[in-house]
Amino acid sequence: MGTTITALLASIGQSKAAKRTVISHSIFNITGAIVFACLIRPFAAFITYISPSGNEVDVIARQIANAHNPLENLSMQQLNAMYDGQYKQWTDLSK
Repeated sequence: MGTTITALLASIGQSKAAKRTVISHSIFNITGAIVFACLIRPFAAFITYISPSGNEVDVIARQIANAHNPLENLSMQQLNAMYDGQYKQWTDLSK
């Protein structure tokens, strides 16, 4: 969320294209944070389930690695879904 505020501040006095980019960035980050907040417990349980047991340091490292790939895939799916349809209209500043 920190990059969202930085981008908003950087867009002050910039072109419509820059503001459109900031709006896109903000919508993507905010919706991603809301979705992740709703799914954190089931996601953590799933990652714990698929990760091996053993030494705590090794298990934590493996859980981080196991969590990274699904999160990246989900964020790409979110971006693809948002890019189609309503998302284009929200970021259109020509109106």
